[in-house]
Amino acid sequence: MSKIDSFLVQDLERLRADARSAFSVSEIQNFKRVDLLALQSRLGHGSTWGKWRTPEEWLPKSLSAGAYLIEWELDTAFADRAWTEVLRYALLRSLVKKGRAIAKPITVMSEVRLLRRLAPALTIASHGTNRWWSSLTVDEMLEHMGNRGAAQVLCAFLGFLYRRKLIAEEPRQALRDDGAIERVRKGEQLKQSHISTRMGYQPFPDEFTGQCGQRVLWLIKTLGPTLLDCLEACLDARPPPPSRNHYAALVKGSRTAQNEAMETNRVRRTIVKEWEWRDPTGRRIERIPFGVFSARSIYSRRQLNLKLRDNEDPNSLPETWQAMRSFLTLLEAAHAWLLLLASGPRASTALSQKEDCLEAVGDGYRLKGIVTKNDRSVAGYSRDWPAPPIIEFTARQQIRLARLLKRMEPLSASENTGDHLWVTTLKSPVGGRLHDMNALLNKLVKNLGLKHLLAEEHQSAHVHRFRKTLARVIALTLTNAQMVAMDCFGHDDPDVTLKHYIMSDRAIIADVQQVQRELVILMAVDAINQSETLGGRVSTKIREAKAQFQRLHRKSKLDPEDVYELAEVLTLEGREWAIVMPGVICALPNLATGPCGTRQGRRNPGNCQSGCAHQLLTAYNKSECDDTVSYILEQIQKSEDLHSVSLNMWAGQLRNWLYRWHDVYLKWSDHPLVQRYGNPDLEADGIFS
Repeated sequence: MSKIDSFLVQDLERLRADARSAFSVSEIQNFKRVDLLALQSRLGHGSTWGKWRTPEEWLPKSLSAGAYLIEWELDTAFADRAWTEVLRYALLRSLVKKGRAIAKPITVMSEVRLLRRLAPALTIASHGTNRWWSSLTVDEMLEHMGNRGAAQVLCAFLGFLYRRKLIAEEPRQALRDDGAIERVRKGEQLKQSHISTRMGYQPFPDEFTGQCGQRVLWLIKTLGPTLLDCLEACLDARPPPPSRNHYAALVKGSRTAQNEAMETNRVRRTIVKEWEWRDPTGRRIERIPFGVFSARSIYSRRQLNLKLRDNEDPNSLPETWQAMRSFLTLLEAAHAWLLLLASGPRASTALSQKEDCLEAVGDGYRLKGIVTKNDRSVAGYSRDWPAPPIIEFTARQQIRLARLLKRMEPLSASENTGDHLWVTTLKSPVGGRLHDMNALLNKLVKNLGLKHLLAEEHQSAHVHRFRKTLARVIALTLTNAQMVAMDCFGHDDPDVTLKHYIMSDRAIIADVQQVQRELVILMAVDAINQSETLGGRVSTKIREAKAQFQRLHRKSKLDPEDVYELAEVLTLEGREWAIVMPGVICALPNLATGPCGTRQGRRNPGNCQSGCAHQLLTAYNKSECDDTVSYILEQIQKSEDLHSVSLNMWAGQLRNWLYRWHDVYLKWSDHPLVQRYGNPDLEADGIFS
């Protein structure tokens, strides 16, 4: 865990330990108002009657600013009694361990909100009696609280407290933790179970990923640096001093706050209008190479439906201060798009990143974040991901953007004084903490006019779709896809990675097979282009097929289209060739048998043997063969000197490697060890490659 995470966990445990040492948990059911407030203060949840405040650092970063405080209106004696019992429950929930651990602060806060829904019904049912929790049944409580899953947990914990003698009563028909009670089903109608066919978050379509990725990279690498330079120039600019006869000044030679803001915006508009937009190489940017919709004015309602004004050009650069601010939102969304696709963090992890998220490790950088999912600690644990150069550039540019936007609001604003990385760009306070990354990403897709590339049933650019897209890319490109995806996403269970990520795309198996066939065809294209350097008996067939193709088409040299067509013919559209090891290819048909698949009914590349009639060797194998023969001869000499039992094994390895390439054989044929341990029945003319 990080130092911050460790500090928060230790701080919370210390508060709980202090509360247990100062107060008896079994006596909380008898506490009056003064004692309840004292215990609430000890636990760090404030000391105001009717308010339950949770420190912001104890809760997920994605919560809105008002989510840290729960406030009740205590205008009657009934409301005061309700708050007393709810507070008593919240304190017990924060101190009593059930199962493996004590409830997290966010769990306690959520249950207090549920009890606020339940309080009116409890107040009415308990009126004129001394009962409180037992005034309602469990079913009645569940009906009033609505959220059935969380409400069942709450009712079960009330029963747990009652059995521990920590509260005086429990809801009637209380839930038990020792299993459901068997009911009599005679006469019941057969329950019709609904099978949900709704699919979870799906990977982005390939066309959308490609189109949006090109636009995102242009925004980041080309427009981003000059856009931030323009923003910095606007923030550094100051309006000219007012004249001493200024008509709106309360004091001669000064301006009102409103007039000062108007003059500042006028100066900024002038800077943006006259700004020379240039890329990092110094070349002038005349137009945006793609359309950007709804990013010119935040006041135009017509643009919400991607409708342009009569004089609006979707490829034009920003010319006003407000248009430039809209492009800042677009730039931050582009940063988020690329960082999410590169490492696949959850929304909570992305929003937890700070300005110091880049950490130098060796010759490169790592991107840090806090993972709270599947972790029982308060603040989660810190982990990092590799940051290649483009990710490092993007992160540094987002850090610069965040720092500049935090300068736009007064320093007294509490929201923009932190070191958070993702900020609000248009919504006040500008530079405040961003709480909804999904809305930012959806705005990017809409502004770029790419929503039509998303399927109708999956129109949202949700953060989780980036994780699914990354899993799809890994599955299509890497051999150990499941292990790589598990490490990237931080999963403990391989089934979660396989079923809910890699296999979430129903067509992934067909896509994997298609990619495999295309790679085989490209491998054959390379073999045809380098046919003169190939070895193995299949190399002769490839050279003959190439010469015959040239004769049939009357060409002295094959075009790229011809080479691709011939590669498809030789590999049966990518279905036949298989890689045995680097530099060795098996050209035996898939369902045919050879020396490697005796009595198996099909080929087995794992038993590939030197000299097979279906073996193709590339130039890489030739250099590897030469190095291997040299190493084998050294080991044979050592085995002779030591009279080792491994001598026969090394002699067999020599006969396996020596006769693959004619040139390699000629190089080592005069060596005394080769003459002694080589195959005396095979002469140089018999070398097959």
